Amino acid sequence: MPTNDLALQSFELRSTLAHATSISSHDRTIKMRTKQMTP
Repeated sequence: MPTNDLALQSFELRSTLAHATSISSHDRTIKMRTKQMTP
């Protein structure tokens, strides 16, 4: 049972990490676009 719980925690951690990574890369893309638009 604890092994299953650990696997679930690992999965949650990975999905949270992936979500945070996609947000930060998306934020970077927006900043780059804003810089390009500014004359």
